[in-house]
Amino acid sequence: LERISDLDDAQNLSDTISRFLQPVSKELWTEVVRKVVVTLAGSGVPRGSRIWWCPTSFLTSLPFHAAGYSKNWLINYYVSSYTPTLSALISARQADCEPSSPRILVVAQTTKSGLKQAAAELQEMQKLDSYGGCLDEEEATPALVARHLQLYDWAHFICHGTAADDPFDSHLHLYGESRLTLNDITKLH
Repeated sequence: LERISDLDDAQNLSDTISRFLQPVSKELWTEVVRKVVVTLAGSGVPRGSRIWWCPTSFLTSLPFHAAGYSKNWLINYYVSSYTPTLSALISARQADCEPSSPRILVVAQTTKSGLKQAAAELQEMQKLDSYGGCLDEEEATPALVARHLQLYDWAHFICHGTAADDPFDSHLHLYGESRLTLNDITKLH
């Protein structure tokens, strides 16, 4: 009976998200993404290539990868990825040329976060060849996470986050009531 309730809740959430996202997806396609697709195709970028979005300000909360409507969907043309800054993309591309595989830092809040699958997600991350280490629960303080972020190629966060009106105040919820803001992260190397 509990599983049925969870499924109903999930369906209601899915319906609500669809109702709000469909108009956003259509307008994103019409006003931005379609123009990018036409330009890329006209420039000879092959269909199925990976493209990188680097949105700023309020655009960071828009789902460019899900843009489209009817039979016109970005996913039918290109594979989307996101980068927070162009310098981060350039650095990641240079690291891709190096022979060693990237190491991933996992930052998690597995017990008190209310994320039902957090522990299972952490276990899956630990199985990866590129898994480098984990800061979980009380180890996941802003200072310790900031220090460790600089030692790893990638980070995977299993926690809640909040998007703020000022994008630099957007933050990840870490141990206790502590927060790691986008502003904190941009100051790191």
